Amino acid sequence: MKSFICETIKELKRNVKFVIIFTIVFVIGVILAIAFNGKSGIDIISVNITNYYIKAVSGEFKIISIICSNLLSGIGLSLAIFLLGLSQFSAPLTCIIIFYRGVIISSALCLLFKAFGISGVVIYLILTLPAHLVITVGFIISVCLNLGVTECNFKNRTILVAKNCLISIFAVIISSIYITLILLLIIRPINSLF
Repeated sequence: MKSFICETIKELKRNVKFVIIFTIVFVIGVILAIAFNGKSGIDIISVNITNYYIKAVSGEFKIISIICSNLLSGIGLSLAIFLLGLSQFSAPLTCIIIFYRGVIISSALCLLFKAFGISGVVIYLILTLPAHLVITVGFIISVCLNLGVTECNFKNRTILVAKNCLISIFAVIISSIYITLILLLIIRPINSLF
């Protein structure tokens, strides 16, 4: 395990330009989502997201359904990163996933602020932001490692890309555990008092 972490850090240092590029793509997603907030005309999505947060915080959703939802969406994006990473030509398309993560993170802030005011910002800072940043960092690490794979043999490349994508799946699992603990131990008990 320690050698895997050391190898990963070495590989990221070697591919620091990819880390910088994907971080910039993520920040662009964040900025554009804030800039175009409310101008997209997708009210049904904002209503659905707001209802999701209301039900998650109030306890209408069972914790297992929240865990499954987070795991399925995160693992689905990890699978997309894996599939795009199988070819050196499609690997750069993972920029779209990182951009999407930036849009999601800032859109959640805007929606929660519109729906709940300062309380929404607190929920965002405690629940949403840390969980989504963990996932995004895992995705950026996986994508950067996949771009660094120079193996041309398909079998070896597949094994290396799959190993890299395990990092993003691990980040998704950590995020789901975090969300579960915060909902159960902090947000729902506080919500029940009011």
